[in-house]
Amino acid sequence: HYERVKNDVGSKDKLVVIWFRLLCERSEFMTDLVLGSTRPKHEHFFMGDKDGYKIITHQEMRGLTASDPTFCIWFKKDAAKTRHICDIRISYTADDRKNLKNKNYEMLPQCLSKFGLGYANVWILWTSCQILRLTNSDRIEKELKDYSDMLAKSPN
Repeated sequence: HYERVKNDVGSKDKLVVIWFRLLCERSEFMTDLVLGSTRPKHEHFFMGDKDGYKIITHQEMRGLTASDPTFCIWFKKDAAKTRHICDIRISYTADDRKNLKNKNYEMLPQCLSKFGLGYANVWILWTSCQILRLTNSDRIEKELKDYSDMLAKSPN
């Protein structure tokens, strides 16, 4: 199931929509995200394939003409990490930024205008799949057995 990020990230000439997929399989969780340029001499060029990153880009984001954006997203999946991305949002205004910060989103450092897109920022929300053991499961199991025994003796 794919979910559309609420705001687009396009410029006045190009509409760019980001979609992400909700997953349950830990090995498929995105554990890192880097925004980069598709132009090798750009200040934000990133060659992530050497470090295990995979690239997402669109044919119209490769900067083939002077007016084309030069935007790509590099992501990494590492099943050994417990922290992963669970949501992505875009902010345009100070109110957007304040709201996302209050909801514990983390802003990626580059403004999208650096890549020829609109003046906006990408925010990610982290979560953890680590399960904390807050109670003693043996104790809960014993209580359930005692309760079942009690109900068996007196069901009313």
